[in-house]
Amino acid sequence: MTWLLTWLLTWLLTRAVRRRNKMNCKLCGKEYTASFGVPTGFCSHDCFRRGNLRGPGVCQTCGKEFFAPRAQRFCSLKCYHATRAAKPVEAARCLECGELIVGGRPGQKFCNRECYILFKKSEMQRRRDANKNV
Repeated sequence: MTWLLTWLLTWLLTRAVRRRNKMNCKLCGKEYTASFGVPTGFCSHDCFRRGNLRGPGVCQTCGKEFFAPRAQRFCSLKCYHATRAAKPVEAARCLECGELIVGGRPGQKFCNRECYILFKKSEMQRRRDANKNV
């Protein structure tokens, strides 16, 4: 039993020594000691976050330069919503009742759920009639 305990302690100590490497941070160049686990190449969480950002992007709304972890077109939600609000929504008419759809989303075909259901029912009836005539 003692040889097993000796082997286990030796294994743990060599593993600890092996894992605690001196490394230089990829972002700031500061020397740090890598802790247990997979070394990331960064000395802190802050350097890791900043180091994984893509190159500078330019906001499509305000023109401000910003950094993001993935491809983005806007620097903030405020700019995104400002652009969405500025887009003109083309006026459309309901396919069932012909009423003008105001404030709907782009491509909206019906003014409400009831018109959608009525349209689908009449469409099914037209298909049944077409099949009877064939």
